[in-house]
Amino acid sequence: MRAAILSDIHSNWPALRAVAKDIATMGVDVIYCLGDVTGYGPFPRECIAWAREHCNLTLMGNHDFGVGHGCNMANHNYPALLAMAQNAKMLKADDLAFLRGLEMAMDIPNLGISMVHANWTDPDGWEYIRNEHIARQQLTAVATPVLFFGHTHQPAIYHIKHGLVKLGMSHSPLEVRFPSKFAINVGSVGQPRDDDPRACYMVVDFFRHKLLAEYRRVSYRIDETVAEMKKLNLDGILTKRLYEGS
Repeated sequence: MRAAILSDIHSNWPALRAVAKDIATMGVDVIYCLGDVTGYGPFPRECIAWAREHCNLTLMGNHDFGVGHGCNMANHNYPALLAMAQNAKMLKADDLAFLRGLEMAMDIPNLGISMVHANWTDPDGWEYIRNEHIARQQLTAVATPVLFFGHTHQPAIYHIKHGLVKLGMSHSPLEVRFPSKFAINVGSVGQPRDDDPRACYMVVDFFRHKLLAEYRRVSYRIDETVAEMKKLNLDGILTKRLYEGS
C-alpha cells in the first residue's frame, strides 16, 4: 500500500493545490493528514473542503482546535491568534463542527504506524518534538514501530539505535525495517520552517515487515497566498515566513 502523509496545511490553498497535483501522480491508495488544516493562511474553507473529500484520516492540530473552539490559547502569539479568529469568521457551522470532531491521534497496528499532530504522550498539550529527550519519550511510549507527526513544520527523523536516539534527515527514501523504532516529522505543506519555502509532505510505501518513506518538495505560487493574506491584515511575519521557509 502507498500513502501520502501530510501536515500543517495552514489554510494555504495554493500550496495544498500544488501538493494535491503531485499526490495525483504518485499512485497513492490513502491520504492521511496530521492536523492544522487551518490557521495562519487565508483559505480555510478550501483546505477543509479538500481534506473532507480526499483524506482518509484527518487529525486535529492546535490551530484546528483554536479555530473550531474559538479559544485564545496561551501558547499562541498575536499573529497566530489573529489568523485563527479570521479563519473562524470565514467558516460555516459544518466546517467548525468538522474541526471540533477530529481525533487527536490514531494507531494503525496492521501498518505498524501511529500518527499524531504534536506528540503521542500528551496530544492535546501540544508539546513539540524538537530534541532527542522528547523523542525518546515518544518512541518509548508508542506501541507501533513508527510514529508520524507534524507541528514543528520541520522535516526530521528520530530513531533508536544501540540504545541512543539519533536525529537525521533523509534526502532519499528511508527504509524502516520493523521492529526498529522511528519518529518521523513529515514537514509542512503550508508553512515550511526548514529554510526551504517549497511545500513538504511524505509518500510512504508499506510492506509486510518494513516501510519506505520519502519526502516530496513542491513549489507553489507564494504570491497568490500572500496577496490574500494582506487583504486580511495577516501580512508581516506570517508572509515573510512563506518566502523564507523559516
